[in-house]
Amino acid sequence: MVELLSVTALSLSLVIDILIRTLVAFIALVIVDAILTKELSAKRTFAMAFLALFIVPIAASFIALPSILGSGLVSLIILPLIVWIILGEVMLKAEWKTKLKVAVIAFIVYLVLIFVNLGSYLRAILPF
Repeated sequence: MVELLSVTALSLSLVIDILIRTLVAFIALVIVDAILTKELSAKRTFAMAFLALFIVPIAASFIALPSILGSGLVSLIILPLIVWIILGEVMLKAEWKTKLKVAVIAFIVYLVLIFVNLGSYLRAILPF
């Protein structure tokens, strides 16, 4: 029973962590939109942030290429960059240069959020 509660709390803190990261990435995308284009849809940018922050950890768990490039390089840098660029191209309506700029800035925000590691703080704060 204790193990079930600890796994549930861990899962809850990770979901909250991803949702907070999504909100921060969305705010960064809105700021970038206000500076660069002023033509991006708020729903599309939120969906882009949400999908990228859920797709990358799932996809990184399936990649096992330590002998080729090193799993840290692939799962922390290459795969998220590819996901952000693809989602930017698919979900945003603007010129391709603007989409690429927005995707790269969102990727940089993503890297900052990964290295801040909100999940450990949330696991310490959540009582369950």
